[in-house]
Amino acid sequence: MTARSNADGGDRMRTADALLPGPGQRALRGLALAYVLVLVAIPLATLVVLAFADGPAVFVERVTDEVARDALVLTLGTGVLVGALNVLFGTATAWVLTRYRFPGRGALSALVDLPLAVPTLVAGVMIAVLYGPSSLVGTTFAAWDVEIVFAKPGIVLALLFVTLPFVVRAVEPVLAEIDVAEEEAAIKKLRSSSARARGACSVRCSFPRSCRPRSPLASARPDARSESSDPSWSSPATSPSRR
Repeated sequence: MTARSNADGGDRMRTADALLPGPGQRALRGLALAYVLVLVAIPLATLVVLAFADGPAVFVERVTDEVARDALVLTLGTGVLVGALNVLFGTATAWVLTRYRFPGRGALSALVDLPLAVPTLVAGVMIAVLYGPSSLVGTTFAAWDVEIVFAKPGIVLALLFVTLPFVVRAVEPVLAEIDVAEEEAAIKKLRSSSARARGACSVRCSFPRSCRPRSPLASARPDARSESSDPSWSSPATSPSRR
């Protein structure tokens, strides 16, 4: 008994030693940590230090300045608007790419990934050329006193161009895990139930399978429900042939 326990303990120790990272993995982790520190942590720390260099009172005064306040409102407002548009168009695009097979699907998928390959400078120049004052779209909207480039619509377009691929690629695996039968049941529920039930059904189908709430009726097997509802069926424990 003692020899067996010693052998099991030695196996566990060898398994633990095998799971420890090697020198190469430690070096890669160190490089990744240094990359994050140089590009994220150090600039943020420098920004905080310089912001409060003259004291909290000066910082509050600068933040509440009219120019700073307008910049914050513009940033937060465009961020909320772009987030709502990404939820709408990003989810719809991911749904089409996940659920349907059609000619040109590969081209649409590549078009979604295009902003990830195009530099942001090129994207800005492209938006200025397509929607500038000298373009067809720009002159059309200029006749209605609507400016696109160098205005809020241009900022929204640029943010949509950059962020839409991340939303599509993040939603696709979630939609792929949803069963088609659950989608059909959800559609029937949306057509015939109240607004509260429609909202609950939509939220439930939007989450991954592991995060969805389960009920005994939903988790029960269909054949078990049909068998239990049949008066002529008897369980194996009470069946005369199984006794």
